[in-house]
Amino acid sequence: MADFQDDTGILKLVWFKGGKWITGSFSPGVEYIVFGKPGVFNGIINIIHPEIESADKQAERLNSALQAQYSTTEKLKNQFISSKTISKLIGNMLKQLKIRLPETMPVYLVTRYKLMELHEALHKIHFPSNPDELEKARHRLKFEELFYIQLNLLRFKANRNLKLKGLYFRVWVRNLITFIITIYRLPLQMLRKE
Repeated sequence: MADFQDDTGILKLVWFKGGKWITGSFSPGVEYIVFGKPGVFNGIINIIHPEIESADKQAERLNSALQAQYSTTEKLKNQFISSKTISKLIGNMLKQLKIRLPETMPVYLVTRYKLMELHEALHKIHFPSNPDELEKARHRLKFEELFYIQLNLLRFKANRNLKLKGLYFRVWVRNLITFIITIYRLPLQMLRKE
């Protein structure tokens, strides 16, 4: 366990394994940047198994103020594939992308709902400059996903309506009412009053 401190306060960093490696890798008084999912335990904010890098490496992070966190399993971590590794792979892939990704939604929808362009949204979801950019990219990608889910549901409905005509209920309902009246021997006048 270690204390991480800046101008805003103190944060507990927690590791369950590798204590010797941690004490040998980091020096007190040196500026570091910590990445991880914050949690609260006994009223104290902590990050379990944080990723730590030297502050002078900040320039290497693709001009992004925020660092994406990707879920990894213990198996991946044992193969030295961490959230930082995935982030670097995605960053390299986006740098090598020579074409601009085409828009998949109609332009009038993108304009009407003031959505971020797809190409920009895919970059900003991984490397946002600020929380507002991250939220706009997330909104764009969620909107698109739900839009295409709705289109698919409408397609299934149209196909179902073409293939299955369904049951014609007019005669069936008349027969049901007659059956109910017969069973309970209720006069028809009583049913009409209600």
